[in-house]
Amino acid sequence: MSYFYLSLILSFFFLFFCWYTYRKERKLSAANKMSYMAIIIGAGLCIRFVFGFSSKGYGTDMSCFASWSYHIFENGFREFYDSISFCDYPPGYLYILYILGFLTRIFDLSYQSAGANFLLKLPAVLCDIGLIVMACRFAKREKASGILLALLLAFSPALIMTSAVWGQVDSVLCVLLLLCFLYGTKGKLEWSALFFTLAALVKPQAFLFTPLVMILFAYHDKVMFGFCKKKLSKVSTVFWNYLITLLFSGSIFYILSVPFFGFNCLPGLIEKYYSTLSSYAYASVNALNLNFLSGGNWAELNTPFLFLTYGTWSTLLLTAIVIVSVWLFIRTKEKKAVFLTSGIFLLSVYTLTAKMHERYFFFCVLLFAFAYAVHKRKELFILFSGISVTYFLNLVLAYIDQVNHIPKDSGWGMILSAVHIAFLVLSYLTYFRIYPLRKRDSMKKTTPFLKEKKTKKIQKIDYIIMAVITLIYGVLAFVNLGDTASPQTSIALKQGDIVTFTLSPGNYDAMMVFEGMDLGDIVIHGSTDGVNYEKISDFEKRSVFSWKRFELEQDYQKIRLTVEKTDNAFIELLETGFLDAGTRKPVMPLSVTVNGRSVTELSDEQNLVPSYPTCQNGTYFDEIYHARTAYEFNHDLTIYENTHPQLGKLIMALGVKLFGMTPFGYRCMGTLLGVLMLPILYLFIKRMFRSTFLSTVGTLLFAVDFMHFTQTRIATIDVFIVFFILLMYYFMYRFYEQSKEAVNLKKYVLYLFLSGLMFALGISSKWTGAYAGVGLALIYAISIYNIWKQAKAENKNFGKILAVLLSCGVGFFVLIPAAVYFIVYIPYFICMKDPINLDSFMRINTHMFNYHSKLNDTHPFASKWYEWILDLKPIWYYQSLNPYAEGIKGTIAAFGNPLVWIGGFAAVLYMLKDTINKKNGIGLFLFIAYIVQILPWIPVAEARTTFIYHYFPAVPFLIMGICYVFDIYLKRYKNAKGSVIAICAFTATAVLLFFVYYPVLSGLECSTGYINALKILPTWIF
Repeated sequence: MSYFYLSLILSFFFLFFCWYTYRKERKLSAANKMSYMAIIIGAGLCIRFVFGFSSKGYGTDMSCFASWSYHIFENGFREFYDSISFCDYPPGYLYILYILGFLTRIFDLSYQSAGANFLLKLPAVLCDIGLIVMACRFAKREKASGILLALLLAFSPALIMTSAVWGQVDSVLCVLLLLCFLYGTKGKLEWSALFFTLAALVKPQAFLFTPLVMILFAYHDKVMFGFCKKKLSKVSTVFWNYLITLLFSGSIFYILSVPFFGFNCLPGLIEKYYSTLSSYAYASVNALNLNFLSGGNWAELNTPFLFLTYGTWSTLLLTAIVIVSVWLFIRTKEKKAVFLTSGIFLLSVYTLTAKMHERYFFFCVLLFAFAYAVHKRKELFILFSGISVTYFLNLVLAYIDQVNHIPKDSGWGMILSAVHIAFLVLSYLTYFRIYPLRKRDSMKKTTPFLKEKKTKKIQKIDYIIMAVITLIYGVLAFVNLGDTASPQTSIALKQGDIVTFTLSPGNYDAMMVFEGMDLGDIVIHGSTDGVNYEKISDFEKRSVFSWKRFELEQDYQKIRLTVEKTDNAFIELLETGFLDAGTRKPVMPLSVTVNGRSVTELSDEQNLVPSYPTCQNGTYFDEIYHARTAYEFNHDLTIYENTHPQLGKLIMALGVKLFGMTPFGYRCMGTLLGVLMLPILYLFIKRMFRSTFLSTVGTLLFAVDFMHFTQTRIATIDVFIVFFILLMYYFMYRFYEQSKEAVNLKKYVLYLFLSGLMFALGISSKWTGAYAGVGLALIYAISIYNIWKQAKAENKNFGKILAVLLSCGVGFFVLIPAAVYFIVYIPYFICMKDPINLDSFMRINTHMFNYHSKLNDTHPFASKWYEWILDLKPIWYYQSLNPYAEGIKGTIAAFGNPLVWIGGFAAVLYMLKDTINKKNGIGLFLFIAYIVQILPWIPVAEARTTFIYHYFPAVPFLIMGICYVFDIYLKRYKNAKGSVIAICAFTATAVLLFFVYYPVLSGLECSTGYINALKILPTWIF
């Protein structure tokens, strides 16, 4: 992968080059001289010569071209297809290969030599130069900078990689298609038809553009070839042009195909095009698009995907794309719009349909370059430069491993696929900015549909909305959170102890055992006659405070549990139950003994015995560590889990203190904080955007985010750190906001104190709070700069203010967090019987650091940071199969609402662009708050195992990023009805997705068929 990272660096340099030349476009436009063009073309040609000679090219393709050029020259046109085992090219490019074979023979070149290898690349290299010249001349004619496009195409890694390195002929096809479009825009249909026919003879992919070429021809108002001098009606003119084009193109096809297939060439020609178009019968062939993102790389077309197959979806989408693209071109009523609409069309086909391979959207680079020359829109320049880079990286990924191709789970492949989808969205948005559905004047006159007073003050309506959303979500969050009663009395068993249950006569279905503290191994035996025992099952006790079910295949008189091994001094069990096969209720055993001594602790809470284990009646996933720690704090026991700070588990212990060691007890505090996050976020958004509408939308989106719901209902510590991060940034925003208003030292100190206190509580819950601290420090520094400007404007003594602020920074963000962090460990030291001193403190924290820095175990649900952004790999927490209902199960997975996460990431990117352009302070604040939750995980993910729940702290800022974009959208369209409806539709869709996926988020039992239908990506396993 070192080649790929070098390519990535090269891509950044090219993007910088694009940005720099774009900024200098005016100067470049003034320098449109032939001498400059000659230098650019010479430099571009030299670069291609260097790469062409130094690289062998893509092995399979170069071998094919070498073999074809040899056979066509040796055997002639008529015998060519019969003399070779494989050729998927129609006759067009074979004429060029004949010339190359002739030159190879004339110069006596070995087909394995570097000279012959470069000779095969030469047509594409020369066409690259042709494209540079065409782009330059076209741009000058459109009053754009020809030098700009010439520079970028000459040094474009996309063009160089395709022709000089890979050795492919896509630039030959592009030259012919561009000539078709250029002559078509000039009204020279004869030449346009000629070049389109030649393009189709070179590669069948040219046929994709047939509908758009037909529309281009329909704009012409004269019959081609001067066939009719009279002025005909529009319909008659179009009819005759289509008919003449068909005859003219058919004649060229026939003439150029006869040497290969004979005078009866039609059957051979049809068979060749059919076999070529039938190749690559896969959802994706190294094409980084939607199908790749769904795991369809090299997947057969008949592979099921979202209730249909990839092939069926491709047919439906291709039909829709053709219809939409034709409509887009027709409504422009401009010939030159062919470049923009063709670019959107090809990008749509590549991104959404099947049978695409990595080079199929090479033409997009040229189309958006020419579209930029026509429309001079910055968005089109971004598409041109961006696609140049992503196409290049796509090629590099495929080129690196020419045998195994791009892996389905390639992280960079996933990222680039998502970027291509984002480019597709941008292309459509750009089109509708250039050709709006309604005239902008009429939009400006639109009466605002949403009328609200922009104020950061909390009004009565805000309190009502906050209360309603919080109440509804609270009910959803606490309903079925977990049982409020669990077995409490326990018995401790040592190694070698034997527990014997004597059962009353009956038909028993299963045995239920509730595990307590401490781990070990037990063997279960049963006896039908009370004398002879047979083994029923091994019982590897690796969980705590959860039920285990063991099926009983016979009617046993006695059941015996033998403790074979204990990890510590003993194993703890709390309750057992024997379920009647008919009623599924527990039947009280006649007696329970331990080593012959009668005991009651294992049968005294029979009313609490369930029929099978679920998340409602026991721990799951990491609850076995954190809920256990809460129990240990309450009972002054040795703390088992010591890999995280203790505050979150102490808060959890409060819930256990109030409601007992029950599923509801150890989950309720996290759920409560999850509920309280909603009004906090509402206040945050209201403060930031001064809009009740956006505050409602943002709070609803957070309420229906999958990760927020699932992660706050499980007894782990992640909810606590997110709660405190939200608060620390809220108070830091108040400080940041105040820094741009009148100097007020009291408020500065208050907000810094509150933010620092929340930071202290955050890092005392989980170390990842330190990542948030980096963002706080950046915003703190920016705020001090704002205060300096404000103090200067008010003639205040900034030196005094700075001294106070720096003191607050050290005191509130260093000293107080250090003190709080240490204090939080005091209950831990008491339980561990350790001295409360610095040595004990350093020892446990050193242990924690060593644990996390070396945590690099393989895990089936581990994921990297880039997979979080795209919501690709949920972590599967829990599954329970109902033994009494076939095909029914409960399951819980943690991942994001895809609309919120993917839409939020797109919003963050747009927010960054808007912030750079407008220097928007809110955008900068939100971007810092978001990015510090991602960047630290990039190196960490390489060193240790990471999971998708590590992305949870970024989710509130994703949602505020969405609100940021919505705010821009509402202002641009002056709160028009359409914009409000669009935002409401987005929010309603997110809410709908939440209820659709509710069973997967809550553990609610439903059919496995329904759950399987929700797995829209192959990486979504639950």
